Amino acid sequence: MNKKKTAKCKLNEANALRDEIRESHSIVEDTIGFWQTRMEDVIDEMEISEQIPDWHPNKEDIYHKLNLEMQFILTKLEAEEREIDLLEEKTNRLLAEAIFKSKDGKKKK
Repeated sequence: MNKKKTAKCKLNEANALRDEIRESHSIVEDTIGFWQTRMEDVIDEMEISEQIPDWHPNKEDIYHKLNLEMQFILTKLEAEEREIDLLEEKTNRLLAEAIFKSKDGKKKK
């Protein structure tokens, strides 16, 4: 009975981890989409600002502001890249456990 309970607990933990990975993946995917859209908006704003004459007093301020915004977005995308790496590690661990579990089950038969 204790073995069944332990196996059931392990299965529940694996399922919970799988669900957590799926949810995290969805969140990361949405977040990356958001930042990519924002980056496209900043690029569009830069293209528009290129039409500002060089003599305009605010031209450099506008470029500076847009450049800072791009750097901020890149920082956010780098953080999402790190999150993807962590999700990949969790996924690999989950897959490895499933593979070893299936091999152990075949050996016991």
